[in-house]
Order: sequence, then structure tokens, then C-alpha cells
Amino acid sequence: GAEGTAGTTGAPNLDPVVTLLQESPHFEKVGEMLKLEQLSDATAAALCTGVITEDLSHVRSLCLLRELVLRRATRLHVAASRELLSAIAVATRHQARAVLEGVLWPLLLHQREAAGAEDPAANGCAAQCQLITSAVRDFLPEAERLSLLLKMTKASTTSGGNGVDRIGWTEQIVLVMQSLLNALKDMPQEHMDALVGALEQVVPSLESNLKFGKLLLTVITKFPRKISSHKSRLEQVLRNPSTYMTKAALAKLKKV
Repeated sequence: GAEGTAGTTGAPNLDPVVTLLQESPHFEKVGEMLKLEQLSDATAAALCTGVITEDLSHVRSLCLLRELVLRRATRLHVAASRELLSAIAVATRHQARAVLEGVLWPLLLHQREAAGAEDPAANGCAAQCQLITSAVRDFLPEAERLSLLLKMTKASTTSGGNGVDRIGWTEQIVLVMQSLLNALKDMPQEHMDALVGALEQVVPSLESNLKFGKLLLTVITKFPRKISSHKSRLEQVLRNPSTYMTKAALAKLKKV
């Protein structure tokens, strides 16, 4: 429940705000009136704790997460605060799909825009991808990890739809995928099929990248049974092994 949500944080009593956000039919107007994106991270975390429950609708959870979490996440240029990570952790416990669709995926898509900017965007990309990596590693359930993997692979291929949901694989995106592979307990064959297709698409721009080499090594060592039907395709991906990681990956692949 919402009772005492913020009492222990030293913040003002947020119970009336929690009730408004949970129940008002005019959510957008309430959000504007409260200037949610201007609240401190601590207050945002307290509101997430109070408002986002298992009983809250998916649509309202999405709206709230976009206002409270996504907007501040897209402005990050330094590591996310503990309070912001806490807000994501609490929301994921109750509404994991809404966190994936309302925060993590839009934030990944935002990297494409940020990468094309002229400002110190590299710092922002690193901080934002680190937030995604933390959520993948520490908070996301397995089902949402698999959903994110499929979204990332489909958005990486030329057949990935209308181009709206496309991501370009930078080193930061490679690190997000690495965190996914590290966290997954298993990978269904459908997901491996999609992943191999994505790797084929992105290898030209990343084949000399050490972190991409580590990703390939992880795919081969962690899921040998799932890659057996793709051995020749992965050999093509690794046809120019230019780092010690890709050389190690190729050696492992030959033993599969």
C-alpha cells in the first residue's frame, strides 16, 4: 500500500500524490501539475515505491515510468544515482514488462539519437547504457531479459521492420548485450537464431573490437548446443579474427 511510503525517507508526506497518480482519470494533467520530471531522484523513487504496484494497470505504469524515470534517464551524463536505480528496482518487482517497454527499450533506442549528437554524448551513452546493464543484471526477470534480447536482435537486422526501432551497435550496445548473455540462464533456439542473424549484420563495423570478440566468445562457450546448427555462419562471422578474443572464439567454435 501507499501508507507511509515516504515517511521514512524524510520527504514530505506523498500519500495524497500517490493516490492521485494511482486513481485520477486525468493522469497526464496530474503529471504536468506535479512537474514529475523536476522532482529529485529520491522523491521519484519514493513515488515509484508507493504508486507502482502489481494492481496498477500496465498502461498507467508505462505512463508513470516514462514521466518519472525515462525522462531523467535520457538526460544522464554521469552514473545513475542509487535512488534512480532503486526506483527501477522497485518498479521491476511489480511491473517488469512496463519497465522494459517504458524505460529500458526507449532508452536503448535513444542511444541512436545521442550517438549522432555533437555534444559530449559519449558520456551520456555510457551512463545510460550502464543503467540498462545494471537493470538487466540485477533486476530484470528471465522472461523480460529474453524479450529484450529479441528486440535488440530484430532491431539490428535489415529485416528489422520500418527502421523506426533500429539500433546501431556501438561498443556500449555490445556491453548491454554482454550483460544479457551473462545474466541469461538459458537461451531458446529461436533467440539464438535471431542473435546469430544480428551478429552477421553488425560484424563489419565491430570485427576488430575487443568487446565484440568477448561477446562472440561468450555466445560460443555458454550456449554450445544452441549454436551447433549455426557453426558455418559463425565461422563466417569470425573469418577475420583480428583480436585475441576472436581468435579464442574461433578456436572454441572449431571444437563445437
